[in-house]
Parts: sequence; C-alpha cells; structure tokens
Amino acid sequence: SVQVQRSTSNSDPSRRRMSFTQSLEEFKAAKDLKEQAMLYGDRAQRKCLANNRLDKVGKRAMNEFINAVACERYTLLFLDSDKKEIFFFDKHSICIRFPSDTGIAGYVAETEEIVNVADAYNDERFNPEIDKRTGFRTKSILCAPIRSPDGDEIFAVVQMLNKTNGDFDEADEKVIQACCCRIAEALAMQKDFYTR
Repeated sequence: SVQVQRSTSNSDPSRRRMSFTQSLEEFKAAKDLKEQAMLYGDRAQRKCLANNRLDKVGKRAMNEFINAVACERYTLLFLDSDKKEIFFFDKHSICIRFPSDTGIAGYVAETEEIVNVADAYNDERFNPEIDKRTGFRTKSILCAPIRSPDGDEIFAVVQMLNKTNGDFDEADEKVIQACCCRIAEALAMQKDFYTR
C-alpha cells in the first residue's frame, strides 16, 4: 500500500499563532501608516486653505492702493521659512513656489530693501521662470518687504508690476510702503498666520 505523508506545517498550532500574530502586526502597521498619511494630507490641505485665505485677506488690503499706482498687476508673496521657499497664488488660486534665495522677491526678503527695477530682464536678480509658469510678461518691478507687527521678521513681500505710465518713482515707493503696513495690519488679525 502507498502511504501518504501529510504535511504538518498547517496543523502546527505554534505556527498558526505566529502567522496570525505576524498578520495582526502587519495590519496594525499598515493602519498606522494610512492614518499618518491621512493626517499629513489633512494638515497639508488645511495649511493650503489657510494660506489661500491669508492671500485673499492680504489682497483685499491691497485693493485700496491699486488706483494709487497705475500698474498691470499687484502680487503678494509669502515666505515659508521651514521650506526656505516663497509662494504666491496666481489668478486661478494655484499656489506657485520657488526657492527663497531667487528672484527679486527673494532679494527683497533677504536684504529688507525696497527694490525698483525699470527693466526686469536686464536685472540679474530677476527670475524669468515665474513668467514662464504664469504666462505673464514682467517689464518693471517695484518690490517691498512686509514686516510682522512687532517688526521682528519679514514674512511677505508685495510687488507692483509693469507701471503703465512710465517708471516707478519715489511717490510709488511711498505708496508701496503704506500698502505693506496695511497688509501687515490685516494679516495680524488672522491668528492662524502666526500659529501655522
């Protein structure tokens, strides 16, 4: 007669317990990983929404100055010191980021100076990549830093782009300084800006 040797691998209680325990640990690890990913995504989404809201608050504060200086566009750019980036929202509310050590905005954030550039593409500090991404053609720039209410840090910069009747002048520089103060006051009322 033929004897059939049965496998004992599935009938070993200790192996079944080990396999069950291992599966349970893997399940818990996968669950923890999923929860962490969801939490990270939720935080990122909330931060993006908060940033977008701050952008709108800042732009509302800028509106009262738009008629004071005839230019094609005003841009509000924020500093993200953790990522060492500067970001802003385009006309479609899409967030665009670039390294904080590039462009006129990066220079202004670092030096804390007002910069008046008559011909952007002839200035070595200018970053043409932003024009490529937005489809906008920058000609002239007036850029100024925005300080926190206590004056300890630069957290944003504002740009006036392409003056429509000549070059930006000293009167425009005074306007942009007033604009920066107004934006800082408006954002100071937004608690999540200083706790994000």
